[in-house]
Amino acid sequence: MKFEPEKPIRPYVLTQKWGVFRPDVYKQFGFTRHNGEDVALPEGEFVRAPFDGIDIKHGFQPNGGGVFLGFISKEEYDFEAWDEIVDGEVIHFPTARCRVLLDFLHLRSILSLRPDFENGDGEERTKGSALAIPDNTGFSTGPHCHIQPRRVHWDGITVTQVDKNDANNSFPLSRFFPAPRPVEALKVSPQVKIEAQNAILKGLRVVLEYFRERWKGRITSKS
Repeated sequence: MKFEPEKPIRPYVLTQKWGVFRPDVYKQFGFTRHNGEDVALPEGEFVRAPFDGIDIKHGFQPNGGGVFLGFISKEEYDFEAWDEIVDGEVIHFPTARCRVLLDFLHLRSILSLRPDFENGDGEERTKGSALAIPDNTGFSTGPHCHIQPRRVHWDGITVTQVDKNDANNSFPLSRFFPAPRPVEALKVSPQVKIEAQNAILKGLRVVLEYFRERWKGRITSKS
């Protein structure tokens, strides 16, 4: 199955891209590059499930993430190998069949359909459903949602990461959003095309006749 997630926040406007090299900021967290994508917060928008998945962890991350949610895909996806070039450095991602784990950070609160949600994880959610309300908790310079995607294997208990890189083993989520569908050409019958062309020609004749009469009037008045 090809990985084509929906946008978890709409519109999906990046305030900081994936992989930006900032060791002065990120070294304290154990890596040197931006480990995800920062997304601006439209008024009243929720964080939504980009695929069918499971909440496998949530809570408060004291080392900077604030209120967070870890959301893993129910399905495994087939990834072809690709390279990301960031600041002149090539970061390689090998072929893999795996799940995707998304960590959403700096949230205000997590939404749930279960009354015992605060006592445990494991809630399944469908694509497009509201997962959380974003905000500005934790180590954050302003309201936004930090999304860290990782390719992983999961046996129901242990998460094993597929990639290893200086962006905390993450990858750029927005690379995989489906491309906008091209606008299909309007299908018009030959008869309609002929009628449209005749109408245009008739309009042009009216315009030409108008200017011809005005030109005649100018010549008559001068004489």
